[in-house]
Amino acid sequence: TTVYPDPNPETTTTDGAVQSLIVGQLQADWDTAHDATAGSGPSPVDVDDEASSVRSGFTATQTVIDRMHTGFDTSSIPDGDTISAGVYSLYVQSTSNGDNDGDDFIAVVTDTPASNTALVDGDFDQIGNAINNPTEQHDSGQRKDISGMSTSAYTDWTLNATGRGNISKTGVTNFGAREGHDIIDSLYAGAANTTNQALCSMAETAGTGEDPKLVVTHAVPFAASRAIVIVT
Repeated sequence: TTVYPDPNPETTTTDGAVQSLIVGQLQADWDTAHDATAGSGPSPVDVDDEASSVRSGFTATQTVIDRMHTGFDTSSIPDGDTISAGVYSLYVQSTSNGDNDGDDFIAVVTDTPASNTALVDGDFDQIGNAINNPTEQHDSGQRKDISGMSTSAYTDWTLNATGRGNISKTGVTNFGAREGHDIIDSLYAGAANTTNQALCSMAETAGTGEDPKLVVTHAVPFAASRAIVIVT
């Protein structure tokens, strides 16, 4: 089963990003932006653009963190099926890597938006089950180093048992993406006007060839047959 978020106008799911933007580039400013319970800035919520970012870094005078949300209607998976594999994919348009220090990666987390069909400022701290070190939905080897991400192509994350266990067979499955400094709460140390970023296509792009996608492998559980032998 392959599923994508709904484009605007959303009916079941949505995708986009929530941003925290704070004036200043010191540790205290990073902490304020990172620990915010709601997005802030001129446009803290982005749901209707053809591309959104997973990002940590600086503008000329500000600290900026973008967390991405993607929702998938997975209710078509039969309730009795066993899920054996899941692959989450984002189509990467461009990248930047201003702080290439080993924490410059993108990872997949769960999220719990207030609504499945819209994002609000308050969803900023709901992308991930914790502000610091949220549970990643894949093994650590699936963290994607930004410098190694291909552009104009999909990047795939293979979900582990935790990720597969968070796929709903009765409704909407929500996954998010965060940058490494944001995940581990490590001050971005790049220069002003640099970011660690993956700019990714959203469902508003024409067709589904670049949309976020979730591919789920599932099947009816195997039931052993029983033979009865009658000896006469």
